[in-house]
Amino acid sequence: MILAFIGTAGSGKTTLTAEFGKYLEENGYSVSYVNLDTGVRKLPYRPNVDVREEITAWELMEEGLGPNGAIVRS
Repeated sequence: MILAFIGTAGSGKTTLTAEFGKYLEENGYSVSYVNLDTGVRKLPYRPNVDVREEITAWELMEEGLGPNGAIVRS
């Protein structure tokens, strides 16, 4: 099964991902996490795949883009 949580900034996607993953693991399921948020600094779970290994919004902001432009570009 693949689940994806989407929503606006600050809507609780990261928290929901962490809590639901924890619930599944506690009930015997194997869980893999994928982080596609280039702007997040800390996660309450350890992602198996993390886009920040390739690019972060913070790196693009250092090149002169604002926060919104960096997230859109990344």
